[in-house]
Amino acid sequence: MNSLLPSNLYDTLVYIIPGFLIGISLLFLFSPESLSLDNDRIGLGMLTLFLILSYVFGIIVHRLSGLIIYPLYYYFGEGVLEGIIRDFPDIELVRSLMSKNLGITPNLEVEHYRYALLIVSDKLPKSAEAAEKMMAMSTMSRNLLICFPIFTLSATKALAKHFSRKIELSIFLSVSIILIFVEFILLKSFLSFWSSAVWEVLRGYIVWSMLEN
Repeated sequence: MNSLLPSNLYDTLVYIIPGFLIGISLLFLFSPESLSLDNDRIGLGMLTLFLILSYVFGIIVHRLSGLIIYPLYYYFGEGVLEGIIRDFPDIELVRSLMSKNLGITPNLEVEHYRYALLIVSDKLPKSAEAAEKMMAMSTMSRNLLICFPIFTLSATKALAKHFSRKIELSIFLSVSIILIFVEFILLKSFLSFWSSAVWEVLRGYIVWSMLEN
């Protein structure tokens, strides 16, 4: 998933689901009565408007979530994409095949991936589609890293206010501990799906090159 224009259902959900959570969070904070189960004012028009707003919120979250990559750069000491490509077991084979078949020797690891992506998208559409789905899941996890804590804490705040101060503090502490674990899982999912998407492209390029020969 490389643009703001959705090409399929997966791309659309990448924006809609995180944006929906942000929308619900805003209702928890500023209009909790609208979430009442006996509320009969929600019609088709209101639901459509909420989905449109969710999409807009999702785009904003998507842009903001890109900032997550920068602390990861300092943590790993290199770009995340560069590290994923470097860890690919057959990256040397990709280099040699690209030099042999295409007559090019890119200086950067990322350039090997980009050339491979162009070829796989054209010659192996099934592999490209599988990689695109995994990339969408990676982006979804990245977006949820931002919006899930907002949703969880706003929902907890709205529900915990019905209890005493002491119980409210205990609830927030428990939720925070669980939230740290969930954030760790989302971060691992973000990196894992991204790695799988890139490796799918590189494997596809190797298969295409072998078949061509």
